[in-house]
Amino acid sequence: MNFYRVLRDNKEIGPYSLDEIRKIGLRSSDLVWIDGQSAAWRFPDEVPGLLNLIETPNPKAEDGDQNSNALSTKPKKRYRLTADHRMVEITDEEAASSDIPRISEQPPAPKIEIRQPNLNERLSEKKDDIVPFEDLPFSKKKPADDNSFPLEPELSSTNKIFETEEFKDSPFSKNEDAELPSTLPLEPELDPSQKKPSTTEFVDMENEEEMKNGKPSNSGAFVLVGLLFLVAIVFFGYQWYKDQQAPSIPGAQSDSLSQNNDSTVVDGPNGFASSKSIAMNDDTLGQQQRLADRRVSDSLKKLEIAKAKLAAREKAKVDSLQNAMAAQNIDNTQDNIEPQPPKPKPVKDSAKDTKVNKIRTTEEIAKYVRVGVVQPKSQNNGVAGVKLVVHNINNRNLAKVHINVMYYDNSGNIIQKADIIAPNISVGNSVTVPVADNNSAAYVSYKVTGLLGDHVNLQAGK
Repeated sequence: MNFYRVLRDNKEIGPYSLDEIRKIGLRSSDLVWIDGQSAAWRFPDEVPGLLNLIETPNPKAEDGDQNSNALSTKPKKRYRLTADHRMVEITDEEAASSDIPRISEQPPAPKIEIRQPNLNERLSEKKDDIVPFEDLPFSKKKPADDNSFPLEPELSSTNKIFETEEFKDSPFSKNEDAELPSTLPLEPELDPSQKKPSTTEFVDMENEEEMKNGKPSNSGAFVLVGLLFLVAIVFFGYQWYKDQQAPSIPGAQSDSLSQNNDSTVVDGPNGFASSKSIAMNDDTLGQQQRLADRRVSDSLKKLEIAKAKLAAREKAKVDSLQNAMAAQNIDNTQDNIEPQPPKPKPVKDSAKDTKVNKIRTTEEIAKYVRVGVVQPKSQNNGVAGVKLVVHNINNRNLAKVHINVMYYDNSGNIIQKADIIAPNISVGNSVTVPVADNNSAAYVSYKVTGLLGDHVNLQAGK
């Protein structure tokens, strides 16, 4: 069963059951809260099941009718905000004289339909907004008539003197009614003696900014030419350095010189070669020298490759001979060996001795087993209750682990030696073996000396 709380006139009442809400009634301006369900206050028409319980506005309630509901007879207070930001209650006289209607009496606001325009409509609107370009007013020219004078230019500060009243009253401006000729000369005619020969002036079309800054317009061209000149100098200098560093070969150089001497063209006077032919000969000398160097380097590379191939062939021959000799020795030994009876098949759980490797260091043993010591509290009666835990850390089963145990006295002398064997240690498991007690020993030490597995037989070296 739901319980409802009502917020009316900024006062919370309730909780009420649904039957009590029916007796009290709800207004459209009330706010409802459902205990255990609501996350915010809601109007009654937003809560399912309460829409039919909303009362219609009762006009008699404003006249003080006592028969209306107890909650609806109480008049609603109204407040206004003063100039000093204080809330003041509106009296009945102020409410009657006010022209502002109540919110409940105001008509509902009109719904504004918002429609997203299409792309074609947007494009058409943009096209309508485009206004064609029009000339500026000062650039418009009036059509010139035959008898009309050109537009008067704007008078400067010096010409404005002629517009003053003093000038108008002067005798120079009295002949205003005089007739003017229909056409005025553009310039006064001069005597032939005063005329000067016309000369054409060079018109510089450079930009105004370049004229102001005093920079020539072809400065970029000068910079580009300078850069190209520097690049050319670097290129030719590199070529000359490369020619100087190239190794010289006497035989090739003499051959090239003899060829050049034979092919020299004598086109100068008295049988001497001209400068053009000498330059051509120098160029051919450099090219022939570079070609000779390249041929020598190629021949050296080919020689190295041939040497490597010969060495590989010799090595292959030696290996084949050694293999043949080894096979022959094996055949001879097999012929000398007497036939032996067949070996009995090993039991399924027994270890297979297929390979024997000597253990040189303790690091190799540490790859197979790890030994831990279980030692009780210190006793004064010697070594007692000591156990060794052998753990298999390899990926194969171990059939037997051989451990040497040595007993020492307080002076460090060996009193006794013993051998301990930890059998059948599977992968990842461990075996605990006891150490024999010795009352006269002070401490004991151990050393793994041999491992015997299913697929490997490891023995400690001397």
